Amino acid sequence: MELLKKKLEFACDIDNEGQKLMSNMEMIQAVLRGGEKMKFDDVQRAWFSDLKDAGYDAMDVLDEYLYEVQRRKVIHLPHLRNHTLSSALNPSRLKFMSNMERKIKYIAGKIDDLKNKRLTFKVEVHDQTDQQHEGSMCNGSTSLPPISPCGRENDQERIVNMLLQRDLKPNIAVLPILGEAYIGKTTVAQLIINDKRVSRHFDVRIWAHVSPDFNIKRISASILESIYDKSHYDNLDTLQKHIQKRLRGKRFLLVLDDYWTENWHDWEELKRPLLKASAGSKVIVTTRSGAVAKLLGMDLTYQVKPLSSEDCWSLFRRCALGVEVKEYNSGDFLDRLKMEVLQKCNGVPFIAASLGHRLHQKDKSTWVAILQEEICDANPNYFIRARQLSYAQLHSHLKPCFAYCSIIPWEFQFEEEWLIKHWMAHGFIQSQPGDVARATGSCYFRTLVEQSFFQRELVHHGGERHRYSMSRMMHELALHVSTDECYILGSPDKVPKKVQSVRHLTVLIDKFADPNMFETISQYKHLHTLLVTGGTSYVLSIPKNILNSTLKKLRLLELDNIEITKLPKSIGNLIHLRCLMLQGSKIRQLPESICSLYNLQTLCLRNCYDLEKLPRRIKCLRKLRHIDLHLDDPSPDIHGLKDMPVDIGLLTDLQTLSRFVTSKRNILDNHSSIKELDKLDNLCGELLISNLHVVKDAQEAAQAHLASKQFLQKMELSWKGNNKQAEQILEQLKPPSGIKELTISGYTGISCPIWLGSESYTNLVTLSLYDFKSCTVVPSLWLLPLLENLHIKGWDALVKFCGSSSASFQALKKLHFERMDSLKQWDGDERSAFPALTELVVDNCPMLEQPKFPGLQNFPSLTSANIIASGKFIWGPWRSLSCLTSITLRKLPTEHIPQHIPPGLGQLRFLRHLKIIHCEQLVYMPEDWPPCNLIRFSVKHCPQLLQLPNGLQRLQELEDMEIVGCGKLTCLPEMRKLTSLERLEISECGSIQSLPSKGLPKKLQFLSINKCHGLTCLPEMRKLTSLERLEISECGSIQSLPSKGLPKKLQFLSVNKCPWLSSRCMVLGSTISSLWIDGELIRY
Repeated sequence: MELLKKKLEFACDIDNEGQKLMSNMEMIQAVLRGGEKMKFDDVQRAWFSDLKDAGYDAMDVLDEYLYEVQRRKVIHLPHLRNHTLSSALNPSRLKFMSNMERKIKYIAGKIDDLKNKRLTFKVEVHDQTDQQHEGSMCNGSTSLPPISPCGRENDQERIVNMLLQRDLKPNIAVLPILGEAYIGKTTVAQLIINDKRVSRHFDVRIWAHVSPDFNIKRISASILESIYDKSHYDNLDTLQKHIQKRLRGKRFLLVLDDYWTENWHDWEELKRPLLKASAGSKVIVTTRSGAVAKLLGMDLTYQVKPLSSEDCWSLFRRCALGVEVKEYNSGDFLDRLKMEVLQKCNGVPFIAASLGHRLHQKDKSTWVAILQEEICDANPNYFIRARQLSYAQLHSHLKPCFAYCSIIPWEFQFEEEWLIKHWMAHGFIQSQPGDVARATGSCYFRTLVEQSFFQRELVHHGGERHRYSMSRMMHELALHVSTDECYILGSPDKVPKKVQSVRHLTVLIDKFADPNMFETISQYKHLHTLLVTGGTSYVLSIPKNILNSTLKKLRLLELDNIEITKLPKSIGNLIHLRCLMLQGSKIRQLPESICSLYNLQTLCLRNCYDLEKLPRRIKCLRKLRHIDLHLDDPSPDIHGLKDMPVDIGLLTDLQTLSRFVTSKRNILDNHSSIKELDKLDNLCGELLISNLHVVKDAQEAAQAHLASKQFLQKMELSWKGNNKQAEQILEQLKPPSGIKELTISGYTGISCPIWLGSESYTNLVTLSLYDFKSCTVVPSLWLLPLLENLHIKGWDALVKFCGSSSASFQALKKLHFERMDSLKQWDGDERSAFPALTELVVDNCPMLEQPKFPGLQNFPSLTSANIIASGKFIWGPWRSLSCLTSITLRKLPTEHIPQHIPPGLGQLRFLRHLKIIHCEQLVYMPEDWPPCNLIRFSVKHCPQLLQLPNGLQRLQELEDMEIVGCGKLTCLPEMRKLTSLERLEISECGSIQSLPSKGLPKKLQFLSINKCHGLTCLPEMRKLTSLERLEISECGSIQSLPSKGLPKKLQFLSVNKCPWLSSRCMVLGSTISSLWIDGELIRY
């Protein structure tokens, strides 16, 4: 009994030591935050490095201890085996506790030693909520015009026009100018305030520099001094009264340069003396923060973009060679110099000017070499400090989030969800009890976007999902503040001084395709992150032993679009692992040892089409929050997942389960039924439930309790076969009322459920109903108040659409009909209105020959029509579609466009885009076609078309034209009158023998000629002064380049499979910076 008592006391001591170590970790984090503001000597720098290492060691030990606690919760017979007496007599548990004691004491001693060494210097301590406020690192700004405003004339013109718009609102109009550090915001503001039109329009022009240190008295004094030339008042009340007096009844323009504070009260106090001014007064605010722009500008913000390559190059030449130099031609030297400059400055004018001034006194022959050696910090006294100031203004909880982003390669695009999962894996997100970490992470992310640390890239045609990237400037800042903890293998970034300091490693597989890659990785002994990306066809196999040694501390392992087919069983030894991401891999099944990763929070198997099953014991991963099984193409024929593991429903804290494959309940085969969804009420985002045809009956369907999943935004219900009780089953699968997007496919019932079309779905925006084989009536969808997108496809039995005179889709913007073989009538009357409809698609509806369209005249907003293989009905209602801006005619069964159409088309004065695609019988178009206001015209894959209409010559606004796959075309109409044409593509037109005899439009910038085997010569191009890119491919009959040479501005030339041309291009001079021949880069 005495021995047992000592063992119990020993276990209690371990808990106490663990609590002390936790306190030490919090102290270490506070000290490290304080150290960010200190300037170190070598001794102090080494001390802080050792302290950080000690913090990581403490984290590992505590993590190991907590892992054991979690393991004991999920073992077989936990109540018996975890009893105090059983634990005290278990040799393996005693050994574990002994090891824990030894490790904790070792680290505690290490921390004590560091505390003693600290006595020689002072260390500041910052708590979590501390935000650093520093004075501005620059010397203010002035309203005097800039010396080198190169490339900002267009910004000036746009903003001046905005300022001069008539505005009689009583409130002051604020226009934020948003952009990164040194991108040119102040330059633009200086150009505007000195513009003659602005000086005539405003009675008073005022300039005040704000800075991160928002001092309302100093700013008010600056405003008054700008108005009155005197400001000797020391009292804020007196200052503001004088400002109010001087501006009363006057129309003013105030520029507040370098505005940082996001405090609404500060702005309210600052603008108070401005309110008595005349209507039409304006305030320009330059800022790096999107939050500030949103706070002050409300709806309108002007984003300053990076300079174009030519403007950057021009600015560099002015500073390096002197402002009087307009042209400087020096062959290959200048080409190489230009390439180096553009890579360094990345559109930032300050860098271009700094580089120019730095090289101004140097020998020109050394310029390229100097630039290649530079890391391009431009001017360390301003540029680096300006970037660091942006970082210093972040709250302390955001700083590690941003520093971690240095693992993201420059220009790599990422999604918000992806980065938040990374942050979660490393414990960067500090959620309060009851908060969802995902929501907190989203707030972090939005803050970094608003403050221009990330920039948004819109992807997908609908723009529903966004991708983001980091500019080169921000990537360099993240590398700087991460202090060698992050490294990208295969990048040009500087190699860390100590590989053991690297905690987060990215491997660019396309840049570092080394068969001994894991031997290189094994040099990094303390990795918490391993991200392998950049190689879609790279086959990878992870060595078994590396997971037991080098990678044993991993918190996150990501193999992005790598052709890996299996993981070693030793993956189960990564006890610290929080996030495993295998998106786009060829993985078939995961080893069962995955179920020993008790700390795992995220399992990403996105776009793993070969995945056959999930681990059987996945129910043991009680900390698992996200199982991402999303497929971009969810077609059942191309993915292998057939069922879900039994008891997956025990993971009641799951927030993501993007796909659930229903199967018949079979305990022997470990298959689970739809009832597993019963308790998963925390699910967010999307949920696709497939194989609903195997659901036994309505009672089983009801046990899924889908209506209780109130956090879901998107749901899909999918059948792949018949079920006699399909109607009763779907009636019980009622989605939650807050759903925004709903898809139902393969449904075999005769009637739709009562809830479909219910007014209770007040948030439903998108509804897709696919392959309803037996339904004959569309439910009352017009009752859905916010429905914007309706897609109806594959309803074999549907004859009429609408079916009610009261139908009125007040919010509907997009309406798509596809594969509606029986659809004949658009039923209803004049009350069947679609006031908001902007896009109509009719695809493969062959019975719509002469339908009634009583609602067509009620399409006042329709701008886009896409008609595909759907008879000739489209020729009737042109006059009713007067607002159309885009028309696509695809697979129409007609030899010619009817002659009576032009009068109707002539009324389409808003039409800008016209595409005629795969009309394989089309021979002629009317001569005065197409409509004269087009900016884009495409004719593709019309093999019988004999000629293009002469009406093309009237298209003076046309910017883009594509002629593809028209094999019988022998010539093109004259194009010189197409004065706006910038892009021309001619492809797969084998009968064309020559291009227009009078030449091509002078404004043409891009010309592509592909697979025109009959073409024997090129037109003269010397006068195409705007042409920058020329591509010629598989035109074997062309024997030479134009006799008078190529345009001077041509930068890119690609010649592929043109043997005569290839030999002549090899001897071209150096005026073309990028030359490709037969797929090989000859010069760059």
